[in-house]
Amino acid sequence: MLNVLLYTTQPILALGLAEAFEEGQCHLASVCSTAPLLLEALTQERFGVLLIEATPEISVETLSEIKDAAQDTPVVIWVDAVSTEFLGQAIALGVRGVLRKNLSLELQVRCLEKVGAGELWVEKTLVASLLSTKRIVFTPGEQRLTSLLVEGLKNKEIAYRLGLSEGTV
Repeated sequence: MLNVLLYTTQPILALGLAEAFEEGQCHLASVCSTAPLLLEALTQERFGVLLIEATPEISVETLSEIKDAAQDTPVVIWVDAVSTEFLGQAIALGVRGVLRKNLSLELQVRCLEKVGAGELWVEKTLVASLLSTKRIVFTPGEQRLTSLLVEGLKNKEIAYRLGLSEGTV
């Protein structure tokens, strides 16, 4: 029996999933509705698979924290739609599966079982979009600049922090 830890902000999804698992080899062991509760659950118990519903709370940074806390527990992202950029970053972090909510119940359970057995699960259409995307690699300086931009700093503030002129920024 594969014990599944579910992160979702929608209680009805948890109920439906628990009912659906009754017939298969999966068991909904625990449900968490916030990232801090999820991190706590991962430190207290071992699970066969971690199923994370993609919500606004789940950023790449949060996903990285969750992946670190999950240790060897394989992670599956449960999405309605997903950007190629987020998908690439999630897989680079070690996410083992990407599962769309509109797939049949049989395929969803099979995905969890396959990922629980150590396999990778990404739909062919998502793989095709990943492979057709041009990857851009930033230098360490560009990465620092980008992170400061994301923080919302103005050019003058960025220039001061990086030791550059405002014109260079």
